[in-house]
Amino acid sequence: MNKVEIQKFFKQWHIYKSIIKNNYMCHDEIFSSFYNFFTNVEDEDLTVVEIGCGDAYYPSKIFPKVNIIKYIGIDMSKYALAEAKKNISNVNFSCEFICNDAMLELQNINEKYNIIVAGYMLQHLNDDQLTELLRNVYLKLKNRYGYVFWYDMFRNNNLELIEYRNIFHNEIYKNWNDLTMEERDITLDHTKNHDYIRSYEEVELYAKKAGFREVKKVYSSENGYYAAFILCK
Repeated sequence: MNKVEIQKFFKQWHIYKSIIKNNYMCHDEIFSSFYNFFTNVEDEDLTVVEIGCGDAYYPSKIFPKVNIIKYIGIDMSKYALAEAKKNISNVNFSCEFICNDAMLELQNINEKYNIIVAGYMLQHLNDDQLTELLRNVYLKLKNRYGYVFWYDMFRNNNLELIEYRNIFHNEIYKNWNDLTMEERDITLDHTKNHDYIRSYEEVELYAKKAGFREVKKVYSSENGYYAAFILCK
């Protein structure tokens, strides 16, 4: 998916806000799992990079409760980053926002970080792109307390992609009632044409291929459509 398409999608701001407000994609539970895991990490100061940070709504709510001292948000949408700067303006840690492609920007980062967050964006990458990104991410993590927090759309190992798409189609039209029919069409079109929905099993395969020593599933929605993983360096 190119830069123009991503910006166009983020311009559909009502869709994004409705998904967040109604918790259609389980953001509440996902970031609760982030809080539960990282409040138990015994490091005095945590540094975070978020790729595909969007408007940074949840980091602005959750990250101040965790021992974070520095946050960098990377996104290709200037519209999303304008909102992010508003949302995260009154936090108790240093912030920086960068408008760029994550694949390119990771190469420009010289420091190493404790946590790299990737949420609802890795599904946009094909197999080669995902492999390359995870390898680059691995290199940007500290050896001690180095983690990736990866949350996304996933499917159970025994569910074929076409089955998943049919189930997700029905889920949106049945339950995403705060969106108009046109907005649901836009959302489904985006998912159908731009997303690679991977299985839980594939997460571990990609992680191990990139060098991560352990993968922990810290959240899975009741319907199995959404999940969060910790990749440990």
